Amino acid sequence: MRGWMMAAMVTIAGAAIVGQAQACAVVMPADRSYATKMREARQRVEAAVAIVDGEVVVPYGGEGRPAVIRAERVLRGTALAEYKVGAETSCDMEFLDVGERFRVLLYGGPEVFITGVDQSEALYEDRVLKSDRRKVWPYRPGTPAPKPAGP
Repeated sequence: MRGWMMAAMVTIAGAAIVGQAQACAVVMPADRSYATKMREARQRVEAAVAIVDGEVVVPYGGEGRPAVIRAERVLRGTALAEYKVGAETSCDMEFLDVGERFRVLLYGGPEVFITGVDQSEALYEDRVLKSDRRKVWPYRPGTPAPKPAGP
């Protein structure tokens, strides 16, 4: 019990400090069971508005300038040719590299979607979807967008 309380205090203090720096701080217990991970993956998949295998065609440009993701395959939700994806919090993926390919769970919409989660539990999400992204749409890094010329 004492260790749990210490971990909670460190997490809260760390989140307060990191929150000021706009960084994402998510702490997952290391001892989560396979059943727990699968249950959480099912919940994420069920909550997603769309699940897309896509490629960045326009990088995220900051608030009000969402990334544009070209959909190669839509596994769930309304099939659109492109999805605008913003970043409401520091935990959202920003998609800064043109040509980057990935599978992503999208929330929100209908104009601009968000990711809400990283891809650290992708293996479990793929098991829920019965689709292995490593085989059908392998990740490919993109090319960083050029930085605007400054004065």
